[in-house]
Amino acid sequence: MINTLTDINTECLISIARSLISMPSFSGEEQNVVNYLTEVLSKSGFELHCDKFGSLIATLKGNKKGSTILFDGHIDTVRVENPKLWKHSPFESKIAKDTIYGRGASDMKGQDSAFLAAALRFKEEHGTDFSGTLALSFSVEEELFEGVACREISSYVNPDYVVIGEATDNKVNIGQRGRAEIELTVFGKSCHSANPEKGINAITEAYKALEALKSLKVKQDPILGENILVPTDIISYPYPGSSVIPEKVVITFDKRLITGDSEESIVAEISSCLKGVANFEVKVRKGVMKCYTGHEEEFTRFFPSWILDRNCEYVKTVEKALKAIGQKAIISAYSFCTNGSHFAGEKGIKTIGYGPSKENLAHTVDEYIKIEDLISGSLGYQAIMEAILLR
Repeated sequence: MINTLTDINTECLISIARSLISMPSFSGEEQNVVNYLTEVLSKSGFELHCDKFGSLIATLKGNKKGSTILFDGHIDTVRVENPKLWKHSPFESKIAKDTIYGRGASDMKGQDSAFLAAALRFKEEHGTDFSGTLALSFSVEEELFEGVACREISSYVNPDYVVIGEATDNKVNIGQRGRAEIELTVFGKSCHSANPEKGINAITEAYKALEALKSLKVKQDPILGENILVPTDIISYPYPGSSVIPEKVVITFDKRLITGDSEESIVAEISSCLKGVANFEVKVRKGVMKCYTGHEEEFTRFFPSWILDRNCEYVKTVEKALKAIGQKAIISAYSFCTNGSHFAGEKGIKTIGYGPSKENLAHTVDEYIKIEDLISGSLGYQAIMEAILLR
């Protein structure tokens, strides 16, 4: 296993990263990145497939039977709301003090470029003289629908092992909290605001509901943390109101999920907490995923948690491989939601998270990734590839 990169390989890695970061690819608008990746991979001997959602899948089969390992990274980013707040233009891919700046640098085009460059080196060094299949997926729409696009990917690749490339600071993440979007509608009775006693103010009722929800029991998982419920949006109807008592208020919540949480259980817990407090309806929200391919489909916004046994063979193999190149391979877990919600949470595929950079850089102004982290992550990805495919 190698623990350094040549100047040529480093230049290739940085070039790919800067190219990806320079291309705006907000959720549902990723085609330019797919076109670029297709051009890069078509020259390398990988078999390419683009599915109905628009995710790009690249596979390389070895000349011997073995396991299939998939490295997944999403290529969509959150939007840039105010470019004027950025010291470095979000799509310039500027390098300053050995750091690349730009939207998606840390979430997660830096990581995409790192495992792509690792795969290209693996192919150059080993050809097809290995056991199993190396697969890469560059998935779409993760920022809005964690794991949904990966349902097509897992069906096509059928992996034995998955590496989620999201930032872990080169730790080995063996789980994550899931996420659900909860919609609580609190009902009142509309009337003229000059005579509020004639109606029931839905805003007042919503306040009572929010106060009641403070008593909702928060469960604790020793690895994943708490399954917190946080209000993120509130709107009254009719809106905007003019001299009218609102007939209803809709509150959106972000619910973080741990093991044992289901759609039914979280709705039941919230409903029980609000019983007798207000006239309400609670449900897990649905949304329509609109893809650049033209495909549109409705999905429930429930993305489950997952945990992998830290003593399983896969985790031990990854730990050993990373330590062999001088990395610490600390065991940890994601605090946020990833595409692992599908691979591990829905399909039960052995999944770990590993990637350079820090979680808290995602979605920030002047988002960045350090070049030394990019290099160490790419080396780590290659070490994992070799540990699974060359054994």
